[in-house]
Amino acid sequence: MKNLLKNETANKSTNADVDSGIVTCVHATVHKSLGDGERFEMSWDISFAEMTEAQILEAAAEHFIIKIRRTFAKVSKPKNDDWNNVIFKAKDFVSVRTSATEKLAAKLATFSDADLAALGLTRS
Repeated sequence: MKNLLKNETANKSTNADVDSGIVTCVHATVHKSLGDGERFEMSWDISFAEMTEAQILEAAAEHFIIKIRRTFAKVSKPKNDDWNNVIFKAKDFVSVRTSATEKLAAKLATFSDADLAALGLTRS
């Protein structure tokens, strides 16, 4: 466990080992024992080895319900036809972490050749 100061960046990652049924999560979290803006960075292994596939899916669904409710809460006047008996694709609600390099590459891909040339760059 590492104590992250206010301006330090956490090295977050989530890696699943399907064969062992273990997911390793490196994450950062606040705690009442820490100062303002400080967090702990830690690694936790979560074992799904003794769970059935149905139990794993049910647990995942609880997570997605929380995420989907956030979307629903932003709708000013929800209509029954839009929100009842709907199939939500889990992949649409999965947060995919990207590195700063990946984010920059994706942004640069939206630039025209002229925009890149103005920055002294060329497309390879």
